[in-house]
Amino acid sequence: MSKEYEEKRGPRGADDHVGKRFPRERKSEERVPMRERDAEADGLIEGRNAVTEALRAGTPIDKIFIARGETDKTLGHIASTARAAGVVVVEADRRKLDKRIIDNFPDKDYIRDVYEHLAYYYQIGVGSGGGHTFSFEIDKFCHTYHYFPIQVDASLKILQRAGYLV
Repeated sequence: MSKEYEEKRGPRGADDHVGKRFPRERKSEERVPMRERDAEADGLIEGRNAVTEALRAGTPIDKIFIARGETDKTLGHIASTARAAGVVVVEADRRKLDKRIIDNFPDKDYIRDVYEHLAYYYQIGVGSGGGHTFSFEIDKFCHTYHYFPIQVDASLKILQRAGYLV
């Protein structure tokens, strides 16, 4: 590896994602954390206080998931208030709830990797595919880059909502 390359990019094995950005950046004052933005777009409300406030405000809620075995007074109040409002309350295994969140809301680095691998998959420069339409076979893409389809699908939805894919 050339010395000039190492000065620019860092030593071999350094994180290749440092400094790379999506093609369209928002100003810092209008940035909303990606997980929060996606949760809002999907209508997902997470957390005791947020759910309590949503119930208090009369926000339409279809279903509330509560971790099985949680016997906290606050959760009991949330469950009884929700049932009184006609909301379905489901007890679920904590591991399943955590997995569901991880699968449906991958972290920013994972989404960035999927975006970059899309560019490699179609052999185009990152951010330069605007105005073009490509057919997409998720199984082939996942097999090529060793991804799981559920997380790739969630990443693509997030990228689409954020305006990086159409």
